[in-house]
Amino acid sequence: MTPVSKARAADGEMVPALPRCLFMAADAQKIPRSILAALMLTEGGHPGTEMPNRDGSHDLGVMQVNDRTWLNKVAYLLFDGDRAKARRELRDNGCLSLAVGAWIFRGYVDEAGGDYARAVGYYNSHTPVHMAAYQQRVRHNFVKLSQLMDYYRKGG
Repeated sequence: MTPVSKARAADGEMVPALPRCLFMAADAQKIPRSILAALMLTEGGHPGTEMPNRDGSHDLGVMQVNDRTWLNKVAYLLFDGDRAKARRELRDNGCLSLAVGAWIFRGYVDEAGGDYARAVGYYNSHTPVHMAAYQQRVRHNFVKLSQLMDYYRKGG
């Protein structure tokens, strides 16, 4: 993962921070921006979010990165093993959360042999019933985002 700096829209205008981070994270991991945006919307997190799960784990930040599954890896790769710092940054830094979420999703795309729909399900669970429900929620948000983008492209 690389640090997020600045990006420009096609017309040269500066892009606000979180969308800019989303674009850069998706592009760095070679995944569709639209899918990452739908995942972000579905996860419903924002900087500072820490949601407890029934199993005692917590989902952190914009992309709701699960601490039990990912915290040790992120701490090791990005923070010299400092779990407390990794936790704070995943929770509070929207750009880092997007970068890590995109990296996680890229791993699931690879695991699914390039099948984006399956990878979307894997982002939430590998249990078929949970995968299917999550895929449906992401698909719904993907359609909502696509309709919104079409509206604005047409001058709405």
